[in-house]
Amino acid sequence: NKQGVTMSADELAELDKSDKFGDILGTGAGRNWAHVNSVDYDPTDDSIIVSSRHQSAIIKIGRDKKVKWIIGSHQGWKAGLKEKLLTPVDKNGKRIKCDEFCNVCEQNFDWTWT
Repeated sequence: NKQGVTMSADELAELDKSDKFGDILGTGAGRNWAHVNSVDYDPTDDSIIVSSRHQSAIIKIGRDKKVKWIIGSHQGWKAGLKEKLLTPVDKNGKRIKCDEFCNVCEQNFDWTWT
């Protein structure tokens, strides 16, 4: 019954008082900014691939701690990371047409969400 509901700052502040954070999206004490579901090592370039539930993204990070690429919606990423976002392509390598943030795309393409 909470699907699609975003908590207000006041509601989050109230949870801060209780110390019962659970799995609350956000930053700060008790928050779960990423909620990593899985991590895999890629020995071909000494990097890791992380599946982040709260970012609705799959991210490849090198040993140098720099993001190599991001698979996910193009909405909300800041400069320095948005340039790492991959573009959806079809089985022939042709770019799939999408809206501004690649949230709605042709050919029934969709990202992994949460």
